[in-house]
Amino acid sequence: MTVNINTGNSKKHIIAPTKDTTTIDIFYLSVGLYSVNLGCDGEIQNSVTLSKTNTMKKFLVIIAIILFSPKLIGQDPALLENDWYLEKIIMDSEEYERPYPNFQAILNANTEILIIDHSTCEEGFGSMIQYVGTNIFTIDDSSVVLIGVCGDPDINAFMQFHYQIYLEDNNFAKNPFTYTIENTGSYKTLTVINGDGDVAIYGDQLLNAETFTAPAFKVYPNPTTDYLFIKSQGDLSAYQLYDLNGRKVQKSNLSGTETRMDLSKLPSGLYFLRLYSEETSYTYKIVKE
Repeated sequence: MTVNINTGNSKKHIIAPTKDTTTIDIFYLSVGLYSVNLGCDGEIQNSVTLSKTNTMKKFLVIIAIILFSPKLIGQDPALLENDWYLEKIIMDSEEYERPYPNFQAILNANTEILIIDHSTCEEGFGSMIQYVGTNIFTIDDSSVVLIGVCGDPDINAFMQFHYQIYLEDNNFAKNPFTYTIENTGSYKTLTVINGDGDVAIYGDQLLNAETFTAPAFKVYPNPTTDYLFIKSQGDLSAYQLYDLNGRKVQKSNLSGTETRMDLSKLPSGLYFLRLYSEETSYTYKIVKE
């Protein structure tokens, strides 16, 4: 980094101990003001004006900020100030929303690392991040992926869609990423678009269960030893039952508003029941004793 100080009669150059190519031009004006213009590779990014009073202290603070945070020039500070909760994924013109209201998928970014955290399943990945332009970043191919504990096929599928926003086959980054942050007053929205045009939409708050339509099904008894009864407000169309390994162990097309499932021949354990009607679908955890 090069710092140019222009007093009007002479110009001094200071080479700062960093590999960054940022050049800083500081002009001392006759009216007693410093004007600091920050530029990266010759492009002016910002300007700051200081009063002559206590100028040296302020000058040193600004130089320290520039030396140690040049990569954040042009970034929206809200990106680093919030945990961002995933709301929706758009891939190939298809929209995918969270499978459950309480399912958490979080993006967290700082000056060095991007973290995608699926805390519900103790799963996620982390990657080194570089800010390369105004509201643009890239991540490394060598991301660290932590495999979690969820067996729900809908959750696993949604997590894979989330990973595919950032990585191809969990290895190759889909650079570059652009982002925008919109502030509606009480709620902020972060939109991330990868190099393929896929979109992930986040909010700075986790939308609670009341934000979603209540499930239109009643499933009982749960836990059960043999039979499971299902009632729906509308006509049922199908169900699918999965074990903890994601294997489909039962399925059936349905009609009417009530049905009975026979689980007596299944081993004891935890299962995931996906119910479908003409209006909606929902997944339940079922305990077979």
